[in-house]
Amino acid sequence: MKSIYLDYNATSPMRPEVYDAIQPFLKEQFGNPSSFHQMGQKARFALDDSRNKLMSLIGKSEGDLIFTSSATEANNLALLGMAHHKDSFKNQIVISSIEHLSVLRPAEILASKGFEVIWVDPDDKGVVSEESIRNVVSDKTLLVSVMAANNETGVIQPIHGLADWLSSKGIFFHVDAVQVLGRMNYDFTHLNAGSISISSHKTGGPKGVGALWVKDKKKIKPLLVGGHHESNYRAGTENLTSIVGFTKAIEVALESIVNEEVRMKQLKERFESFVLKHIPDVVINGDKGMRLSNTSNLSFLGVDTEASLMFLDGHHIYVSSGSACTSGSVDPSHVLEAMKLDDARLNSAVRFSFGYGTTEEDIQYLLEVLPGWIEQLRS
Repeated sequence: MKSIYLDYNATSPMRPEVYDAIQPFLKEQFGNPSSFHQMGQKARFALDDSRNKLMSLIGKSEGDLIFTSSATEANNLALLGMAHHKDSFKNQIVISSIEHLSVLRPAEILASKGFEVIWVDPDDKGVVSEESIRNVVSDKTLLVSVMAANNETGVIQPIHGLADWLSSKGIFFHVDAVQVLGRMNYDFTHLNAGSISISSHKTGGPKGVGALWVKDKKKIKPLLVGGHHESNYRAGTENLTSIVGFTKAIEVALESIVNEEVRMKQLKERFESFVLKHIPDVVINGDKGMRLSNTSNLSFLGVDTEASLMFLDGHHIYVSSGSACTSGSVDPSHVLEAMKLDDARLNSAVRFSFGYGTTEEDIQYLLEVLPGWIEQLRS
């Protein structure tokens, strides 16, 4: 039986172009970028070339790109690294309550260290409004963090205007942009943020590499020390093989981003329109107009989430209930809870996320099994 993978917001298969690009760095070009000899200098050139290309791909001509082991580390570096510059007056941090755990947990750590952390909830459609952030920001605010698009609902957050306003106030703004890079034609160039975190494996690159773009790296301090790597902002020999693959993955994704975004939207609309028409008591979680083209979070009322996942897994259809970082638990999503959805929707939500490998045939098979699955589980 064919396996159908519909969990691209958790991770994605490596693109063939990426596999080809990294082969030389697994075999012949394995030098350490910090070594002085020729092999090391060739590695250094590849590292610098990847950094410059990736900055260009995200539309940033200023600032610095710091390679990390993941977007989780990048988020930690942004929040905890920025907090090192706390003064006696600016001790307030504002965080949206729908952030990834790699933002929420550092914020909790900062709260335990004496920072005042303000959590801002979205509306019932999953949108964190600019007004809701403005209402809580004060002259004590050091940092604000709002993600570009949510990994569970796919809701795209309206942050460009907020970024400009925060910049005018001299407030550092961090953006977790993991879910938009390579998924949509996103305007990074005019996003007036202090830092932006990105990841490789969500768009067909290798796991184990991410990056933090920082407008002014003097505003943060390193979390990992012990070497001069990454201009003294992240100690440890760079994962050059994965960095090269990361850059290639984004390059390939952006080459076809407009057409791919249209294709994903068509697949999602076909899927959702069929489900809403042919299966009763199904609700879309998240703003219908402001979502990523590849993400569909649905509550099948009366059907337990865990039962849904087990049934689909048994039919070799791989989806999730939300963030992979909470996969050890089937508790309701903190994102949907922040949206203040009722228990019926919280306990029956399933996330379908499509990607470059998703085909019409995949969606057709999914639609063939869904009605019977719902009827069976509800009975």
